[in-house]
Amino acid sequence: MADRATGRKVSRSVAPVMTAHADFINPFEFVMFLERVAGVEFDVMLEAKAKDLALFRLREDLRRYGGVWAARFGLATAGHAGV
Repeated sequence: MADRATGRKVSRSVAPVMTAHADFINPFEFVMFLERVAGVEFDVMLEAKAKDLALFRLREDLRRYGGVWAARFGLATAGHAGV
C-alpha cells in the first residue's frame, strides 16, 4: 500500500487470524487435549501448514515431553532411534 501524500510504500503489521492454521502443533496443548478426552475413543486429524513435517515434529516432541502419551502411541523414549 502507498501513502497518498508521499507515494512511498507503507507497511503495516497485521495480527494473525485466530482461525488460521499454525505451522506446527503445540505439543503441550496437544497433551492437555489428550488428558481432557482420556477414555474416549476417537481419531485425530491434524491441520498445520507444515503438513507431514508437523506430524513428525509432534511425534518427536511427544517422545521428549509427552511422558505416558509417548508410550501410549508406541513412541520410543528420548535417546532411542526411530520415527
